[in-house]
Formats: sequence, structure tokens, C-alpha cells
Amino acid sequence: MKFVVSLLMMAPPMIWANLLTNGGFEQPHVTGATSEQFAAGSTDIPGWLVIPANSPGDVTIMRDDFTIGNLTFLPQSGTQSLNLTGAFSGENTGVQQDVNLKIGDVYILTFSVGNEDNSAPNFMLDATAGLTINGNVIGFYTNGNNSHNAVNWKQFQYTFTATQIANSIAFQNATVPNEDYIGLDGVDLEDITDKNPGTETPEPGTLGLMALGLLAAVAWSRRTASTVRH
Repeated sequence: MKFVVSLLMMAPPMIWANLLTNGGFEQPHVTGATSEQFAAGSTDIPGWLVIPANSPGDVTIMRDDFTIGNLTFLPQSGTQSLNLTGAFSGENTGVQQDVNLKIGDVYILTFSVGNEDNSAPNFMLDATAGLTINGNVIGFYTNGNNSHNAVNWKQFQYTFTATQIANSIAFQNATVPNEDYIGLDGVDLEDITDKNPGTETPEPGTLGLMALGLLAAVAWSRRTASTVRH
């Protein structure tokens, strides 16, 4: 058994990696003021394009010390988050990122939508963010939960199978008009095919190592049993 355990310990660990860049909107780090606006068409948020490119709107990165009166806007994690409404609450502005995926693999997209206290003026509507992948509308994700004078975050997940290599993932303000905050944070894309046994055929080399390990374990077990009998 010790030999078998040693083999298991030698196996490389499964590594979960976010395939998207800057999913927490921690870059660029806002300095001086507590928020920074990025106009439609901008690529100044690493990994992201502000969309639609021909829109007069913008999006805003907010630091964790951003406030409006008694209202706070803490991020879901880290020190910064994104406001999809920017300074123009009536615009369907948002962000988009392009990513290459493996055809046939299964992916899980996780993200959080933030809703400011609906009892406050200009924040009275539930926060809704629209998700599109490759130009196709996947759905609208609404957070109607409330926290007093603060942002409430709700996490969502969407699982899909990649059908092409080049892909675009976009989030847009879907609460229009007259809503001043639609938070977005914690955007994470994982390839879960390699993490779930049975979803992918092992490489020949891996099968060979597994067979050798099994044979060695059986031989060791038989030798131990023979020694005990003598």
C-alpha cells in the first residue's frame, strides 16, 4: 500500500486556472481618485474592451473606498470592481474579452453581479447584467438582493461546451434606464474537462504509467503476502 500511496503522491496535481485576464478588475490600479471611467472603445482595462465601441457611454472601475454619501461600494473580492453603467446609466455599455478555447471541452464561467441598496435614490432598480458569448445572448442575470447602504453581491455560473477556438465573452448593462450601478466582479473561466474523470481520454503515456504502477503494486502485494506466509 505504501508503494501505491507513493505513486499517487507523485501524480501531478490538478491546477485550476482562470483563462480570462484581469477577471477581478484589479488593473489598472485606480490612484488619486477613488474611481476611474473608461470610454467605449477603450482597451485600457487589461484584457477587456469597453463595448459597444460606437457608444457615447463608459464603464467605471471603483476602488473599495469609493462612496456616495452613506453608500459604500465594496468589491466582491480584492480592492476593485467594475460598474457597468459608468456615468451614463441609460447606455448598454459593458466589457468584452476574447479567449481561445479547446473545441469539445466543457467550461464553467463564474461571475458576480452587484446590486446597491434599492432604497437609495438612483439605485432603486435590481441590478441586471446581460451575458453574450460569440454575439449570442446567453441570458440576463439579476441580483435583487439588498444590503443596507452597501453593495450586495450574487454569484452566477454558466456551463458550456466550446464549439470554436476563437471566442468572445461580454457583459453589458441590462438595467436601463435610470440605474446608476450594475456591479461586475470575480469573472472566472475554467476548463473543467480535465478536472472531471471520464470527460477526456487519458494520453497513451499516462495510461502506460498507470499500468506500470498497477503491476508494481500487485507484485509488491504478492511478495508481501508470500513473506508473511513463510
